[in-house]
Amino acid sequence: MHLERLGPSDRSSFLSLLDDARHDEDARSVVRQRVRDAGDLRRCAFLVETYCQRALRALEEANPRQPFRNILLAMIDSASFFPRAPRALWMGMVVL
Repeated sequence: MHLERLGPSDRSSFLSLLDDARHDEDARSVVRQRVRDAGDLRRCAFLVETYCQRALRALEEANPRQPFRNILLAMIDSASFFPRAPRALWMGMVVL
């Protein structure tokens, strides 16, 4: 998402920084700060939650049987920044 918003020269520079970040903690900090400052972290989180909500609606519409319902809920919750249920519920200990 961040790369898509950069111009060609900035993109090349950022890709180089990403390559450095594989082995350099300072470069990782710079990457995190640039993504945060650009607002892309917030946009990404919003996009992830949007897709999680779509997945939850599709799950409700499909109305799968147990244990598949809880398995699918666990998959959705694992991607969400705001999981709906504690891990014990995911594992089929409690039927939702």
